[in-house]
Amino acid sequence: MCHGGRPASGVVRIIDVAFVSKDQDGRVRVLEVEDTGIARQMSGSGAAQFDLLSEEDLAEAAASLVPGTSELVVVWENAWASRLARAVRESQGTLTALHRISRHVVLDAISALDEA
Repeated sequence: MCHGGRPASGVVRIIDVAFVSKDQDGRVRVLEVEDTGIARQMSGSGAAQFDLLSEEDLAEAAASLVPGTSELVVVWENAWASRLARAVRESQGTLTALHRISRHVVLDAISALDEA
């Protein structure tokens, strides 16, 4: 995918995307990317459409919304991780653990460093 005429960095690959909103009366609207050209460009692959987000996924996202708000639901692949995994395998390494650290934990740790 290109942004502003620049080639994609390959750090992430967008797999699926949807916009979910809840009006003041609690009615939910979902807008999914269905245009095949957009889907191909965003995914960076030959995929003709996005289909990873299920109705249940979108209903769960909508349930957490406060009336009068919206959210963008994005499913992405950390493409850099596949290159790292390949390099580890090629050097006869083994992945022994994988942990995702939430953003707020990272921000709290950075804040604690700044205070020290």
